[in-house]
Amino acid sequence: MVRTIARDTHGQGRLKSGHGSVVFTILNRFATSDLTGMSLSPLQSPVSGPPQHRRASAWLRSGAPLTIGLLLYIVVFQYSVYRADVKPVASLREDRHFLYLQNNLKCKKASKLSRPLSKENPGLDFTRQDKLYSHLKNDTVVLPVTTWERFSIRPLKIPYPIFMTSLPKSGTTSLWRYFRCGEVNASHQYVTKQGERKATLAGVCIQDNIKQDKPPFEGCGEYDLFSDTGYLFYDHDEGEQCFFPSVDALDRVYAHYPNATFINVIRDTASWFTSLKNFAQSSLFVRLRLCNGTHFPDGQSKVQDWYKFYNWHNKMVQQFAVDHPSLTYIEVELESNTTSKVLEDSTGIPSQCWKKCRPNKMLCDEELEARDRKTVEDSRKGAKREVVKKLEIKKSRILKSGKLIEMTTKH
Repeated sequence: MVRTIARDTHGQGRLKSGHGSVVFTILNRFATSDLTGMSLSPLQSPVSGPPQHRRASAWLRSGAPLTIGLLLYIVVFQYSVYRADVKPVASLREDRHFLYLQNNLKCKKASKLSRPLSKENPGLDFTRQDKLYSHLKNDTVVLPVTTWERFSIRPLKIPYPIFMTSLPKSGTTSLWRYFRCGEVNASHQYVTKQGERKATLAGVCIQDNIKQDKPPFEGCGEYDLFSDTGYLFYDHDEGEQCFFPSVDALDRVYAHYPNATFINVIRDTASWFTSLKNFAQSSLFVRLRLCNGTHFPDGQSKVQDWYKFYNWHNKMVQQFAVDHPSLTYIEVELESNTTSKVLEDSTGIPSQCWKKCRPNKMLCDEELEARDRKTVEDSRKGAKREVVKKLEIKKSRILKSGKLIEMTTKH
């Protein structure tokens, strides 16, 4: 759009349209006023005025206002682009609500396929479940980061890649959400390979690379953190199988990434076993008992055997980190009150990003508490409405009976 300059009665240029006219008017007034706020008279020219007016007019003609205006325009434009990229809170809530419903549907399907585990031929069900999971998209749910958290995020203090060595039900979802909040490209169970749109189990990609003597994370997506990389699968010849890199392939990970970061989240042994046994109607626990995994307890194992296995795994990872000092090793306790502070000091991600999450519902504790509060409030409102409704019915009955009594007395 071409903007024409019209001359006013004082001989000063003024833009006719657009926001530029406002900026030009402000600069023009600044140029024709001294530092004490005194303006020139209508008959006085800026060139023939006092020295401070001449300096202001010269400053205006020097091009400095144009430079300042251009810088302001760039800042405002970049801010508008940034605001356009950030979804509003309402949109984020709608997206998260949709993903929560989708995730719950996945869990229900998986639990239905895992129920007939005690039948004679459970292999068919396992195969169907594996096919179901292999076709699921890697939906990532990220909590909206506040402005303070976004601008307080600094470069990580730890080297890449970051490998989480924790077993399932040991805070893997919480740690994944923590790094995602810190704007780290993190994977959880699934990865999307380069050039592909379909998600693949991270354990499958890592195991294929190890079989071909390749770096474990090569071609498994452009991720900086790999979380919950173990997986279970059914083989028609060998039965239920499982592969957990944190148990079977720590040496291979170190061989190709000697300066990597290992993060191990540990929890109380009894709490871990209870969570493992109750997850997804015990389907995960049953499959782990049937799988021929290295060091995993077999199908005839007892509770104490699982306790020993979990403690053995934590000590094994700790000793591996001691024997390989080039690794960066971080260990935190899931139930500790200082977990968020330890993670912030170790990684640089704000402690506000740490929240305990539930993988079966993709919700964190704060969200669950808010949902429970809303449920209680809704139930109270519903109960109150029921009471009011009953009172109205009772009142109407009393009024009707009073009218009947009045009618009978008249007759």
